[in-house]
Amino acid sequence: MTAPQIAALVAAGLAGLAAVFALLMPLVAWFSGWRRLAEDFRTDSETRGRIVLGTGTLRYGAHYNNVMCLDCRPEGLVLSVRGPFRLAHPPLLIPWSQVKAEDLSVLWTIPATRLELGSDAQIPLTFFKREARELVARYIRPAAP
Repeated sequence: MTAPQIAALVAAGLAGLAAVFALLMPLVAWFSGWRRLAEDFRTDSETRGRIVLGTGTLRYGAHYNNVMCLDCRPEGLVLSVRGPFRLAHPPLLIPWSQVKAEDLSVLWTIPATRLELGSDAQIPLTFFKREARELVARYIRPAAP
């Protein structure tokens, strides 16, 4: 194989990978419930989350590990996704009136918080990071398990 053939093959492979990624992100947004939340709570303002959730799980076990960011403001909960994963995942600003919280224990010992987002959509978001749980607790009091 010549150098131009190898370069063309690499370029085609990268283009194919980008195409798969571009098709996959909207499917993930639909499956996880992000798309449904964006119908009601999409925001165009620059809303970058303050805390990166190590493990953030939305509907049907869709994991947003190390890409979902969370912030709390007086007007509501801010969710965003970092970097190239923002494709089909616009930033969200969910009013506190549309958020219910519940403290959980996973495997009887690991503390977690589950939020139910949107009174109509009822999309669950579960996370474990202590800083995020404490930040949310300043704005909304979770129900005991």
